[in-house]
Amino acid sequence: MSFPFKKYKEDPVENFTLVDGQIYSVPLGVAKHLNKNCWYPVHAYMKDENGNPTMKVGQKVRRCSFQSLEFVDEVDLTPEGSSGIVTVESVV
Repeated sequence: MSFPFKKYKEDPVENFTLVDGQIYSVPLGVAKHLNKNCWYPVHAYMKDENGNPTMKVGQKVRRCSFQSLEFVDEVDLTPEGSSGIVTVESVV
């Protein structure tokens, strides 16, 4: 997986290339980004109480995650969406 990463406006763009199963040292911001932002939604359609069609995001599917090999208590590196299904609804 290859991706550019830039957290703040004044930061330079860094390119990362990661191979599955390898061990890497990455900045904490990149580790958080991999666990919180690397997912895609699975959409579904349903009808509201008035019979109008609405769009529903019923599930987040993880594409990748970061697992720390260090014991870090003060930082939450739990993957986003790992707690189950998240539902977001909007009117189409």
